[in-house]
Amino acid sequence: MSSTEIAFKVVDETNCPYYKADDEFKLSGNALSLELDRENTFISTAIVRFPNHRTACRILIGDFISVLIQYKNIDKIPPVEMECSGCSGRIRVRLGNEKRPAPFAVTGCASERMDLIASLLSNFSIFESVDEFNLRTIVSLLKIRKYPKGSIVLRKGAPAQNFYILLSGGLG
Repeated sequence: MSSTEIAFKVVDETNCPYYKADDEFKLSGNALSLELDRENTFISTAIVRFPNHRTACRILIGDFISVLIQYKNIDKIPPVEMECSGCSGRIRVRLGNEKRPAPFAVTGCASERMDLIASLLSNFSIFESVDEFNLRTIVSLLKIRKYPKGSIVLRKGAPAQNFYILLSGGLG
């Protein structure tokens, strides 16, 4: 499981054509709303991993993405329980209280972290024309830093010394 992935487990199932109790789904990604050039842009990078050898249910994918959109980032999703919104059967899934690693933690392989960051960056207009190989090269040159809430990272009007890309959180 990558460092930015959470797990939902089926806790109840009635006539679901695809899933059984204890099946586990892994969700990763972000859902961001940006204002670029006075236009609102919505970016979502959601990855849903289904239990081995199980069909991918598009209704359940939509339900997972709805939760991601509601909380904007998987790290902000509280322990929740939800029901699949669709078809002839019914399942209920739960995100447990298990401790989740922080985003971009040292856990997980470097290649997975690089792929995730490259995927996020490819959604920004400044990087959209950069091919995958060159984008990975750019990512390999970046220094990923996590700042505590309330930290001053830069001040308005100060001379530029670095190029910052905010992957999660906010600026005040």
